[in-house]
Amino acid sequence: MSLAPIPHAHVIGDPIAQSKSPLIHRFWLEKLALSGDYSAQRVVSGGVGDYARTALTNPEWRGCNVTMPHKHEALALADSADDQARRIGAANTLVRDGSRLTAHNTDAPGFLEPLRKDLAQQHLFRMARILGTGGAARAIITALYDAGFTLVVAGRNPDKARALLDELAPKGEHHAV
Repeated sequence: MSLAPIPHAHVIGDPIAQSKSPLIHRFWLEKLALSGDYSAQRVVSGGVGDYARTALTNPEWRGCNVTMPHKHEALALADSADDQARRIGAANTLVRDGSRLTAHNTDAPGFLEPLRKDLAQQHLFRMARILGTGGAARAIITALYDAGFTLVVAGRNPDKARALLDELAPKGEHHAV
């Protein structure tokens, strides 16, 4: 007797073995009694296109979460993207729509969600420090800029940090270090 194929998704990145995403997603699949699987898939830099072409041949593949270093590549590969992903310039989720891929970025709202109560309060001065200049930093810069923060972005390359601020937070007195 063969088992019926089940819907599945991945988290892709390199490195990826450390990801807790499969444990979390499998927990919720089981808890909600949903048929499906979620696993980690190592995809080397520059390999997102090959991964996606292969994945799209499997009718049970639903999409993937995207982590380093693939967030820019995932956005460029997608057939379409939501406004958030386009504005941030990176995607952390690719969702299958037939033979097409739609890019999303849930990093910004996911970062802000646990802070909503505090952010709703009146503050005299809002300043935040962001460490790093990768895909998640792009989302956090965008989210905090929209929430009215003065930003200090620290990165190994201060010029890259400044370029991110100029692109994503063009108004205000922000700092790159």
